[in-house]
Amino acid sequence: METFNSVTNQAPSVRASDCLNSTDNVLRPDPDLDTQASLDLNAPASPDPNPPTSPESNASSSISFVNYDSEAFDYQVPTAAANNVTKIIEPVQNISQSPDFKSKLTHWALEENISHKALDKLLHILKEEPSLSSCLPLHARTLLRTPRQVNIQEISPGHYYHFGIQNNIIKLLSTINFKIDASTSIDISCHIDGLPLSKSSNSSFWPILFTIDSYKELENQVMIIGLYHGSKKPNNSNEYLLQFVNEAKHLIENGISFNRMHLPFKIKNIICDAPAKSYILNVKMHSGYSSCNKCTQEGHYIDRKVCFPDINFTKRTDESFRSKEDEDYHLNYTIIEQIPNFNIVENIPVDYMHSLCLGVMKRLLAHKKYGFIFGSPPYKLPWRKTDLLCQHLEKIRKYVPKELPRKPRSVLECRRYKATEFRHFILYLGPVVFKNILPQNMYQNFLLLHVAAYILSSEIYCKNNDLVNYAHQLLECFIKNSVSIYGNGLSV
Repeated sequence: METFNSVTNQAPSVRASDCLNSTDNVLRPDPDLDTQASLDLNAPASPDPNPPTSPESNASSSISFVNYDSEAFDYQVPTAAANNVTKIIEPVQNISQSPDFKSKLTHWALEENISHKALDKLLHILKEEPSLSSCLPLHARTLLRTPRQVNIQEISPGHYYHFGIQNNIIKLLSTINFKIDASTSIDISCHIDGLPLSKSSNSSFWPILFTIDSYKELENQVMIIGLYHGSKKPNNSNEYLLQFVNEAKHLIENGISFNRMHLPFKIKNIICDAPAKSYILNVKMHSGYSSCNKCTQEGHYIDRKVCFPDINFTKRTDESFRSKEDEDYHLNYTIIEQIPNFNIVENIPVDYMHSLCLGVMKRLLAHKKYGFIFGSPPYKLPWRKTDLLCQHLEKIRKYVPKELPRKPRSVLECRRYKATEFRHFILYLGPVVFKNILPQNMYQNFLLLHVAAYILSSEIYCKNNDLVNYAHQLLECFIKNSVSIYGNGLSV
């Protein structure tokens, strides 16, 4: 009987092209090979005429494999497949020649908040490719151009860093794809507020942010002017605002130079909630007597709160503020007065989110005395009507368009509503779901607030002076009716 060695030595040379051209050769063994030999595992191995000369070769001397003729293995890659491989390889080889690859990688790392440790690992992997080794650094700090020194200013009890107004504006204008009109002023709205960093400590940020109002395409681009960090807010608001005010003065007087154009600059308004407003203006907190930012009425202490129910009052003006006519209102000098062409009373508006959405509307729903849901009789709705109100909201839920950020939920959760949910109630849901649920006098009073808020929140209607005056009359009527329905305690 022939051995396995003799069988393999007799095997003919195999051409790859023959295997590819015949599926029979690939799927089935050669029948002639089976008739020529068989393998007997019990038979003694035949002596090898050429004994091995090394232990390594001796270990494999009893078995040999089919030797393919290298010259006979003439398989060629199909043309279509070769083209596909070329299409994949060429971009990789040309990456080092693309000036955008490094900047795109930088933007990706910043937008996705990639850690320096993870980015270092990625750069080391990419550097192993010959085509990438010349265009990429080894460390994330080099790629992101992290400055070696940062000019951080100490402001008790924390630290402050000033990013700058002009730097942000020029950087943004350099990336836009529409034409800038040299005659159009760069008007910005500034936003100042504090935010806690965690619930387990007093660490907090106090950023100064701004948006550009001159161009509709840029109104959603929020940029940072300065950032303060500390265990509490800065002890001195004037020291905190000093660099911001100094740069604002320079830009208002000299404008911004961009692409050989001189762009006028203006601070349109400064938006704050009530606590932040009293902090930066160095005036009384909103819960004190004579603390209203728009009028000089002293207020009334009702239900352990200072309320301002009067509608006949003397308005504050920029001149009266700077001259400090109302000594009870002012606590100290504010550096905001140094900003040129800035009206402190008119250009620091009432915060719509806190005063209307989280203020009036939340009190109408969730106040422990006057609220429709969690108040006390006669203001609180009976359980049957509250349940019916929840059913109406559930039916409306599936018809709410995607343009509205939140779907309506049960009014039993109104204490946990976000400002957008209260706004949804004022502008859209309230007139529908409150009909035949609220008492008629309360429903008609709510409609006054609804129409006034709808006019003033519309980009079209708020530009019509007649409609704005009408909304003002509606709000006055709402306050008068609220006093007759709820008493003076609702007007905080």
